[in-house]
Amino acid sequence: MRFSHASVALALTAFAAAAFVASCADDEECTLSCPSGFVCGFQADGSEGCFESCGGVACEVGESCQDGVCTGGGTVTCGSGEHAVAGQCVPNYTASNVCDPLRSCRRSCGTSVSCQDACEADQSDACSTCLDDRIACETANDCSADGYGDCCVDEFCDCFPSHPACGNVPPCEECATECGDDAGCFSGCAEDEPACAECLQPFFECREGGGTCEQELINCTGDL
Repeated sequence: MRFSHASVALALTAFAAAAFVASCADDEECTLSCPSGFVCGFQADGSEGCFESCGGVACEVGESCQDGVCTGGGTVTCGSGEHAVAGQCVPNYTASNVCDPLRSCRRSCGTSVSCQDACEADQSDACSTCLDDRIACETANDCSADGYGDCCVDEFCDCFPSHPACGNVPPCEECATECGDDAGCFSGCAEDEPACAECLQPFFECREGGGTCEQELINCTGDL
C-alpha cells in the first residue's frame, strides 16, 4: 500500500502528542482471573474477557486457534516470493535477506507466543547460522545491548540487512508503509525503532519552525 507524503506528515505531526498516550496503552494489562484452560484478553470494545487458551495466549477477535497457534482462520494464500507461517504471509528466505523474513514474521505476530514460536521454527539454516555468529560475537564482546546497539553492529546487520538501523533503507519507511496516517500506530512503531525516532527529530524541529519540511520527511520515509 502506498501513501502520500501529506498523509504521512499528518501522522508524524500528531506523533509527538500521541506517543505518551500510546505508550500508556501498550503497558495496560488484563486483570481478570480466568479458570483453567482460559486466559484474560481484551474484547473488540476494549473490555476484558476470558478466552480459551491457545498456546498460552488469548487469540484476538476474528482469530481462531489452530494447532496451538492463533490464526485468522481459513486458508492463507500468499503471493509470489512469500510463504505462510501461522496464518500470515512472510517473505521467502534468500541469500540477500538472510533473517529479514524472521523479523517480518515476528512483527506480524504481535504478542502471540505460539505465533512467535512458529516464526522461529520457520527460519532458514542460513538465518540460524547468522544468528549464532551474532550471539558468539556478543558473548565474546560482553554486549549488553538488546537487539542492536554499541557492539556487534556489523553482525546484526549481516542478519537483518533491511533493519532501519542498518542504513540500507530509510529508517522510517517500514513504519510509514505499515501505518499510513494512523498516528497511534506510527507512534508505537517509532518507539520500537530508535533509528526512526532519531531520524524524525529534524522533521519535528522543522515543523515547529513553520516549514513545509518535505525533504526532512523523505529522508526518513523515502519517496513513498
